Amino acid sequence: MMTKFIKDLVWQEHPDDFIPAERKILLSLSMERWHWLTMDGLRKAAALSEQEFNEGLESLMNDGYVRAYVNDDWSELIFGLTERVGRGAHPLKDRRLATKN
Repeated sequence: MMTKFIKDLVWQEHPDDFIPAERKILLSLSMERWHWLTMDGLRKAAALSEQEFNEGLESLMNDGYVRAYVNDDWSELIFGLTERVGRGAHPLKDRRLATKN
């Protein structure tokens, strides 16, 4: 089965704004089949070391690109691209503006 990815997402307009670990996480959350991934599913899809994964995910969440939620039975965290699943509490930070300051 071939993996299909959503195209025309905001992060894809400026992929060089992200370090490689962040791009792998963003790409994993851009899979057409899933809006949300569990921590284990996302870590497996991104194929990163634990440190790279944790740092990349934290950075993307702080900047509002990735959103965490709790699954239906409240047993674990799930993660999704903010632009696909809704904003939640954190606004999206424009990294291009942040790097100019």
